[in-house]
Amino acid sequence: MEFLLSREDLDVVELAREAIGAHVPLSRVRESEEWRGWVALGSAGWLHACLSGEVSMPVLSAIAREAGRVAGSGQFVSNAWTIPKLLSSAADEDAGAAWLDHHGSRPGALLHAGMGERSVLAGLGPGYDLYLVQASGAAPTLHRCDHGTVLSSPVAGLSLGAARLDELPAPDATLPLALTSEQAQAITRGARVLAAGAAAGLADELVARTVSHVTSREQFGQPLGRFQAVKHLLADAHAGAEVAWLSVLFAAADGDDAAADHAELLSRRALTFAAQTSSQLQGAMGFTWESDLHLLLKAGLDIRATTQDPTVVAQRSGLATMATVPTMGE
Repeated sequence: MEFLLSREDLDVVELAREAIGAHVPLSRVRESEEWRGWVALGSAGWLHACLSGEVSMPVLSAIAREAGRVAGSGQFVSNAWTIPKLLSSAADEDAGAAWLDHHGSRPGALLHAGMGERSVLAGLGPGYDLYLVQASGAAPTLHRCDHGTVLSSPVAGLSLGAARLDELPAPDATLPLALTSEQAQAITRGARVLAAGAAAGLADELVARTVSHVTSREQFGQPLGRFQAVKHLLADAHAGAEVAWLSVLFAAADGDDAAADHAELLSRRALTFAAQTSSQLQGAMGFTWESDLHLLLKAGLDIRATTQDPTVVAQRSGLATMATVPTMGE
């Protein structure tokens, strides 16, 4: 199976990287009304690219990787994949098109019914709509709660984009879906692969920033990066991020649940190790609000709060050797 990106694919990813850097840079996290950046990214054509048929899943995963570098995992997965895919499956095409037009100027977050009113979900904050999928007879229904009616609280007060609902509001609009169980599973699997790609990107960004730090910071008259212990830690972190990324590419091309499980496990393990290594080698600067490392570490905690427990995934997939994947903070 050939799953590596072509030169043309890489050109598309480079354009996406430039757009993400322009509209949703990491610095946006310290600013109010963050959702406006995602609207601008959508206006540039990137958030509904999954509906064009010209952007393959591996390419979209590579774009998710770039979103992960700027702590945008939850927002990207919801608004560039899950919500547009659901809206494109509307039973009434005209109504679906109207919802897509609304979504283009108002990003959102998705909550599956049955998770509970206090469930943690990714990408929800001021200015975001809330989408809920509920079974209604033989066909599912999508509900939208407009941003003014959604009350949420950041997880432990430390989150960048993971939140708990204070209460489940009444929907402001309802859209019946013509969605089969197979299509729903494909959408869910795709979201998992893209989230894994974003986690791999965040891990790679942590490694890159730490390499920059240890090559400029001196101790005992020489750069920290010259010490063998530092080299070994960063080499392991880099290898983990690269292996995780290759597993994401394979899962994106393969379309298999087991491949998606493997990508989730490897990306989460790589992110955990990269976060721990970065914090250690940068002298715990991740506790300082003025440091970008602080934001990236919080983004890693968001991924931990909004993705499946790796032990559960490993047991379900029969990946016994992966069953003890560590998680941040444990």
